[in-house]
Amino acid sequence: MTQFNLKFRQRINAKGEYRFWGGEGSMFTMPSDDWGMIAHSEQWIGLCDKDGTEIYVGDIIESPSGSREVIVFENGSFLHKDYWTTTEGCGGSCWVNRKHIESCKVVGNIGDVFYHTKKGKK
Repeated sequence: MTQFNLKFRQRINAKGEYRFWGGEGSMFTMPSDDWGMIAHSEQWIGLCDKDGTEIYVGDIIESPSGSREVIVFENGSFLHKDYWTTTEGCGGSCWVNRKHIESCKVVGNIGDVFYHTKKGKK
């Protein structure tokens, strides 16, 4: 039997509150009441930041040097991209490196930028 640990979350409001779903071991649960939730979910990358906070696709992390990066999933890999160039649609990226990621701190989520700048909500 295959063992896995998949976790997903979806933002449920502009306050940054999330609903979580997924599975551990051989059990997997999905939300059956909202199929749109599945399409707009953020996957846990399997790592935590320096404070033990789980890191999901879309999270903004800050490195010890102060640079900010966004966690993305592209071409079958988890990557971290420079935050400032990512929001403009360009910029370099690197594969997720456990040592680097675990020295960083989650400081936000790209959804925060969407909710606060695109929709004007607080």
